[in-house]
Amino acid sequence: MSSSHFGYDVPRGPLVVNLVRHGNAPWVRDGVTVDDPELGQRGVDQCAALAAELSGAKFDLVVTSPVKRARETVALACGGLETPAVEDWLAEMRYPVWQGQPPELAARALADARTLPAEERWNAFEESGEGIRSFTDRVRSGLRRFLGGIDVRPVTDGGPALWEMDGVERQILMVAHAGSISTVLSMLLGFEPTPWEWERFQIAHCSITRLITIPVGTRYAFSVECLGYMEYIPEHLRSW
Repeated sequence: MSSSHFGYDVPRGPLVVNLVRHGNAPWVRDGVTVDDPELGQRGVDQCAALAAELSGAKFDLVVTSPVKRARETVALACGGLETPAVEDWLAEMRYPVWQGQPPELAARALADARTLPAEERWNAFEESGEGIRSFTDRVRSGLRRFLGGIDVRPVTDGGPALWEMDGVERQILMVAHAGSISTVLSMLLGFEPTPWEWERFQIAHCSITRLITIPVGTRYAFSVECLGYMEYIPEHLRSW
């Protein structure tokens, strides 16, 4: 997982954040919806490709969503790395309980949410699950606490998205989901949250998104070195 794959030479700050989406996990089994699915065979094979890509990589912190498919991805692809810490704030949005229901029910609810105007879409699923605004607030506040724990803090002067850091070099690996990864990206880059975080960035299963830090005066900004990198996954195994 060499940085030589990407970009061009820029001055680098001390922090690198690597974001990996979990492997493919079918939401429908035996004709009904599964709310917390395990990895399918395609997901297992994607994890094998990811494990080869990560072979030899060194991370100072490895964190994962508590959800089954993310933890299985860590076990299969990152087994030789540091013991992961489980961070609840990285979990995907908590949809209504669709376990055992016909898959058409979940598909229709998701499709209906996408037809809502932006302001109404924020509250989709609020009554029977976790609303989109509650989800983005959870991820953003959790990320802020997590980074604060390693002395990385946002500058709150109303200017561009800049961060203060203690100068200690760190490589962080986070294994999570399309929604939580997109929300992390948005916050680190200084984007306002939207109720379509899942569509804002196209993040494939078992792909790697890497953000480096670059110095801006005595502070730092995040820079995207690669987004959804998946060249190591054979084409017939790729999925979103």
